[in-house]
Amino acid sequence: MPILIAVAPSLIYNPFLEAVSVTILTIVLAHLAMIRKHIQNPYSFYGFVFLTLSHVLFLALPLNILLYFAAQFFQLMALLLFLTAVLSVFGDGKGL
Repeated sequence: MPILIAVAPSLIYNPFLEAVSVTILTIVLAHLAMIRKHIQNPYSFYGFVFLTLSHVLFLALPLNILLYFAAQFFQLMALLLFLTAVLSVFGDGKGL
């Protein structure tokens, strides 16, 4: 059990993994920005924007602990936008 307590902080916050997440999400955002004029539903684009912002805030977590709560809020908003995108696709009757 003591080893789990010692390892837990590195599992919760890992700056390397946050930086990798930000890099991958930035590539996804760049691709989505290029095809944005062809996208009819902007919810997924803004969901990725909020998700990227949340990981940037998680990366800056050592600066201020309040960034954790802001990052969690942006992650919640991103997931709600993704849910809205999926529901709007199902609502149109087109399916996925």
